[in-house]
Amino acid sequence: MSRLTSYIPSVAKKKPPSRHPGDEYYKGSSNTWGQVIPLSAGVRRMSSWIIWLQAYMTFIEGGTVIKINVDDSGTVTAKVETVGGKVFATFAVSFGYPIDHDADDSRLVRNIWANGRLLWSDAVGATSATALGGDDAFSWTFYPGSEDQPIDPLMDADHPGTTPAYRGQMIMVLDHFPCHEFEGKIPSITAEIIDGDSAERMVVSHQLALMASFSGVYTGADVLVDDALLDIENDGLLIEENWKIADFFNVVGRFYDWDYVESGGLVKFFRSVNAAEYTVAATITESEIVDDGSNQGEGTVLTTRADDSQIPIIMEVNYYDRSQQYQLSLQRARRQQFPQKTVLLGSSDNFAVPFITTASEALTGATRALYKGAHERLTHNFTLPPHYAYLEPGDILSLLAGGKTYIVKLTYLEMQQDLSLLCTATNVAYGADYTRPGFGGGIIPPVVDSGTGVYGWDNLSVVSAVEVS
Repeated sequence: MSRLTSYIPSVAKKKPPSRHPGDEYYKGSSNTWGQVIPLSAGVRRMSSWIIWLQAYMTFIEGGTVIKINVDDSGTVTAKVETVGGKVFATFAVSFGYPIDHDADDSRLVRNIWANGRLLWSDAVGATSATALGGDDAFSWTFYPGSEDQPIDPLMDADHPGTTPAYRGQMIMVLDHFPCHEFEGKIPSITAEIIDGDSAERMVVSHQLALMASFSGVYTGADVLVDDALLDIENDGLLIEENWKIADFFNVVGRFYDWDYVESGGLVKFFRSVNAAEYTVAATITESEIVDDGSNQGEGTVLTTRADDSQIPIIMEVNYYDRSQQYQLSLQRARRQQFPQKTVLLGSSDNFAVPFITTASEALTGATRALYKGAHERLTHNFTLPPHYAYLEPGDILSLLAGGKTYIVKLTYLEMQQDLSLLCTATNVAYGADYTRPGFGGGIIPPVVDSGTGVYGWDNLSVVSAVEVS
């Protein structure tokens, strides 16, 4: 150990020597067993971790070049040459996997940071360049994760014949990086990556198709989206946690006020009842409902109203803000309340979205989720006869009960042994005028199509993982 540390320049001696000669290389970016590898698409800033480090680091001090070599057994040898006075390293980092494999040949890097310091920038983007200048200049090469990308020659020269090409994974190789600018250590590298041939904004329905196909459960052709939703956009998608595909679909629907249902191997997204016109799948009168005695003596329909303390008055949404260097940010929406005896009656709720978007769009998404929760405070439980078996969760029903007409969304349906259907539905509107809930005023004209079992699915388009039709 003393032989190694005697060659390390003074700038790198500020902390005690590492327990293993190779440990000094890995301070800065790091990886952990079990850590989720990020998935991304669109315009995003990605963090990285080291996947390869050349077998030596070069220390230049007092006119002498010293290459410190560490072999697999930990044996240290010193190779002395003559030149200048600084510390350099050649290494590679990974930025995770792109979801959109179809844009891999055009994927570009637009900015590179090291420990938050901007080292290189280009408005258009590139896949290779020289950064900094003078004696501190270093070169970098970006491999966009294509399925045919070549093996990097620097990595191959270090381990001939055993180096992978990391196909399907975005990597960057940095050559002759000036570590003396970062206390003699390899810094944390982050980069702004764009899908070069695509627009700055990304269609959300395309993201749905990509996630569906990436999950292995669905393909892009398994996703149907209402035509009215095809133009909704954000900047990109960044998934750094272990998201399940169902969780992803749920937060998309909550943030954009969409409804979705899985049916016949397809995932169908459509406009929420609170947002536009809708189709009523069936009109249910109280005389048709089966009285199986399960509603605690309350008749054929058991209607419950959520307590005011259970309805959030504050909704918080976490998102990635592009205008704030892609940092995780928060927007909070608050619902106006009538005077209350105590502020403790109000509750709050929160959720996170893996979107890169603006503060204004995040606030709008939080507001949608807040008011949607408030207007679904009425829950109805009832049992339908077998001939309503065509219904499925997500269908809109016109429910006549207790002298009132409720427009409800079917949220749960279970077939019993006698083939009757145990149902739970949440309220989305009630009253003869069908006043639009949500953003004040307006009328939703219901289109009643009793017995067809459809809810706005006439205008659905197949969303491909390649393109949005």
